[in-house]
Amino acid sequence: MKTLLRPYLLEFLRSQGYKYLLSRKQTENRQDTKAILLVPVLSKPNLSGPRIGYDVCFRIEGKAEDMNFLYEESGISVLLDRDDVNPFKKYLLKIA
Repeated sequence: MKTLLRPYLLEFLRSQGYKYLLSRKQTENRQDTKAILLVPVLSKPNLSGPRIGYDVCFRIEGKAEDMNFLYEESGISVLLDRDDVNPFKKYLLKIA
């Protein structure tokens, strides 16, 4: 499931044990604009070898509420694993 990056999504990823986000640039076909796709991972990838499929690795740290960009306009989305979709939905219901 692909969803926009929001502070509550980062909190959910932390609660699931994710510590890193792999980043890769994508081109949106609709407007030929660049977008960034983040893929959460549990452990730090090997950074000394070739980075196949992603550009940068980010560590999830700091306060999620400190994110101060416009979510819809940022073009940053997160690709959730199929196993994380239902727990994410339950998390959203819990915080609503």
